[in-house]
Amino acid sequence: MVQNYSSSNGKRSSFLKKTAIAGLCIIAVFIMAILIFNGAQSPEEQYEKGKQYYDERNYTEAVDWFRQAAEQGNVAAQYNLGYCYYEGKGLTQNYTEAVKWYRKAAEQGDAEAQYNLGWCYYNGKGVMQDYEEAVKWYRKAAEQGLVEAQFQLGWCYALGQGVTQNYPEAVKWYRKAAEQGYDVAQCNLGYCYEVGNGVTRNYQEAVKWYRKAAEQGHAYAQNNLGACYYNGQGVPQDYTEAVKWYRKAAEQGHAYAQNNLGACY
Repeated sequence: MVQNYSSSNGKRSSFLKKTAIAGLCIIAVFIMAILIFNGAQSPEEQYEKGKQYYDERNYTEAVDWFRQAAEQGNVAAQYNLGYCYYEGKGLTQNYTEAVKWYRKAAEQGDAEAQYNLGWCYYNGKGVMQDYEEAVKWYRKAAEQGLVEAQFQLGWCYALGQGVTQNYPEAVKWYRKAAEQGYDVAQCNLGYCYEVGNGVTRNYQEAVKWYRKAAEQGHAYAQNNLGACYYNGQGVPQDYTEAVKWYRKAAEQGHAYAQNNLGACY
């Protein structure tokens, strides 16, 4: 009888194929075991590790973990690494490197990174001072609702820095920040109502926004609210209330309030 070698060869081929697959599986398991043994972690886990070290004020270790995650595209790690470079935490302060990492996070849409990148352009930290670039990044963050960026964008419109001076636009962005409880924006919005910049002059509205900021401890707003009471603008004239608010601002070192308080005495 003639043996069917093709059948026998087929069985042997199948056996070899199964052996090869089993071998690959063993290798894969071995590689995974090595990775686990070596503590391989995802970028998210690396970032969390860095955050843990940062909270423990071990900034050097934090930077190491932030960098590992940042280099793999983790946006939170990129932002935090930029912040560490800006503040000089865990490494030598380097504004250029701060800008580099802020930009990576900003381009991924991180609002705080966009704001900080705008701040670097506004103040010439790590880049040439460029108000137009500052406004560009402030706007991106402001449109995401970041309160600091909304205020800063309003400030740029009020001063005409990086944009054409436009008080109504300044008021628009001050209001957005003020309605989120940002005291500086509340004070500036109050001032716009007091002098009629971008809005119809309205002392009652000025007092309203000054009070909101003053109750949060904002010295300029406290002084201005004291002046409203002293002059009877937006509120009935009340020297006792004027002195009260002048004193609060004066105790924070506000020079105008100190002078105003002295005048009352």
